[in-house]
Amino acid sequence: MNIAEKIVLLRKKKGISQEELANKLNTSRQAVSKWENNQSTPDLEKLVALSKYFNVTTDYLLTDSIETSINNNSQCESNIEFQELKSEVTEDEYQYAINEAKKKKHFSYWVIVAVPFIMILAVLICYYCFYR
Repeated sequence: MNIAEKIVLLRKKKGISQEELANKLNTSRQAVSKWENNQSTPDLEKLVALSKYFNVTTDYLLTDSIETSINNNSQCESNIEFQELKSEVTEDEYQYAINEAKKKKHFSYWVIVAVPFIMILAVLICYYCFYR
């Protein structure tokens, strides 16, 4: 689970809108929307403010994985918090957030693969056109 998904879950758990969260953090609703859609990440100041507002650690917000080890009590507490959050968000909302995150990862993968391929193809076409 990435920071975007965590912000959405924490915000919905509190029952507030993006606008209300933006006002609490002294930022714009558009910035909150970008955080939640994984288009940008909060700066350090806003990250600390988020952790204080939602009463979670910055480590919880920044760590992608929610997997825990038995020896790490703070991580165990974060996992328990996640389970509570997940139970308060409907399954449809949770699945929608997960699917959107997967789509974005899938799209970025193809961009990384396609751009070099297109560049090589363009070089070959230019070479063929000018040096044949």
